[in-house]
Amino acid sequence: MQKRILLVVIVCTAIFMGCPKKAEIKPEESAKAPVQQEEPKAVPSPAMPAEAITLKSVNFDFDSSNIRSKDAEILKENAKMIKANQDVKVVLEGNCDERGTNEYNMALGERRANSVKAYLLTLGIDAGRLSSVSYGEEKPVCTESDESCWWKNRRVDLIISK
Repeated sequence: MQKRILLVVIVCTAIFMGCPKKAEIKPEESAKAPVQQEEPKAVPSPAMPAEAITLKSVNFDFDSSNIRSKDAEILKENAKMIKANQDVKVVLEGNCDERGTNEYNMALGERRANSVKAYLLTLGIDAGRLSSVSYGEEKPVCTESDESCWWKNRRVDLIISK
């Protein structure tokens, strides 16, 4: 089942984004998976006022826009909340850690946001309710220069818009 979901995500991503070239400038450091990840915020119960809805963010591995199985589960929970609240729209904000050039990180943030969008579309969310934006490395949630901090910055935030 997970392989099927991954295949659908890859195909959808390729359709929506084409096949972009790898950036010539790569970050110098290779990152290992973090030892711990902070628990995402809890999702409120369905059918709430838009102001009260909080969707969980998803994180990404270093230099990747692939959705991991744990994050696919988070997106399924988010999709239930979005479906239960037909009047809300969601902005998918792609973010990166500080490594890499500004141009590379803007493109990577866009790929991450588009990857989440493609996955939400496979879960039945209407495309008209989703928009995406890349902030690259411009909106860090942590400013230390270590893996545990970089991990927090490699994310897509799902923000409710009116």
